[in-house]
Amino acid sequence: MKILSLEFENLNSLKGRWKLDFTQQPFTDSGLFAITGPTGAGKTTILDAICLALYHRTPRLGSVTHTNNEIMTRGTAECFAEVEFEVKGVAYRSNWSMRRSRGKVDGNMQSAKAEIAEVASGKILASAIKQKLEKVNELTGLDFSRFTKSMMLSQGQFAAFLNADANDRAELLEELTGTEIYGLISEAVYSRFKLEDEKLKQLKAKADGVNLLSEEEREELTQTRTELEANQKKLATALAQLEDQMRWWRDLETAQSSVTEASNEKQKLAETLRSHEVELSKLEKSIPAHAIFPNYSELRKIAGDLAEEKQGLEQGKQALADLTQLLAKQDKLKTTAEKSHAEQRQKLDNLDALAIKVRPMLTEINSLNKELDAKSKLINESANELLDKSDALKAKSSELNEIKESQAKITSYLKIMLSMSI
Repeated sequence: MKILSLEFENLNSLKGRWKLDFTQQPFTDSGLFAITGPTGAGKTTILDAICLALYHRTPRLGSVTHTNNEIMTRGTAECFAEVEFEVKGVAYRSNWSMRRSRGKVDGNMQSAKAEIAEVASGKILASAIKQKLEKVNELTGLDFSRFTKSMMLSQGQFAAFLNADANDRAELLEELTGTEIYGLISEAVYSRFKLEDEKLKQLKAKADGVNLLSEEEREELTQTRTELEANQKKLATALAQLEDQMRWWRDLETAQSSVTEASNEKQKLAETLRSHEVELSKLEKSIPAHAIFPNYSELRKIAGDLAEEKQGLEQGKQALADLTQLLAKQDKLKTTAEKSHAEQRQKLDNLDALAIKVRPMLTEINSLNKELDAKSKLINESANELLDKSDALKAKSSELNEIKESQAKITSYLKIMLSMSI
């Protein structure tokens, strides 16, 4: 916690509004400065203002309420205190105020108002008296008692320390500096250390109970896994080839269907050709009789029809020849396909037999893989947990050593103070 600025109004002998900004010169140029002045000048009032702004009370007067307000300057109708402080890089503004009714000097004292907010955003964190005190304690980690022991030492306590005997002075010094907290921290660290140590022992026992595979067993399992994976790849390749052959067989069936359709078309064309041959024969026989038809245009029409019939006949013959050639190719293709199909069927039977043999091996390797993965996962989790616990123990040991060093320094300091008093 670092106090950045203090602003107050009408407190004790300091009438009017006052402000101290510790982020400006000359405060920033000095690592240490003193509040000096004659008795009654208001030196302690500055410290009271800080306590009022944070905790609504002072070491001298205790809690300041509307029924117990001896800090407001006489002849005034209101008093005010505000502190800006920083915790972990975040600045906060905490204030407290009290006024008389109607703003009159003789008015009744009203209840106090208090607020704490973030300086940068202006966001109000608490505005009720109780909630505001809880928020200050939460942010600073200090209640009023600890604040007045660790951050500020009142005049009365300092005088009591100077005038006390050796034994009382040691106890008072411990109370003023709050060193009892180190004892509490030490106890808490030791308890946590015992708890974490017990957890570590349980984890070690758990890890010892895991049966780890020997190097030979791991190598044997790895080799078996490699062999089975290779067989699996071979089966996958054979399956892909079989699928290609099945597609080829479906294409063959489609071609056979086309051959059947072409054969039917050939038969239809042959029938059409036969019917055309009869008509053509009739036409050829009818040509010598053209002399009996006096109409020449009718003769030309018949000649044209005859030419068309001849052309159709030639096209039919060509189509028939093409179909005959196609049927021959299809028959050859069918023979080849049937032979290849028989070979592929034999290969498929061989693959089925191989798959029957390999399937139990695949089941076994899958089971072994799952068992190996489970054991590896358990080992890794146990190892990680052991590492985490080891790091935590190291951190706690380091923290305990730091506390012991702090206690040693405080003990040494107390011995020096006691020797000086003696």
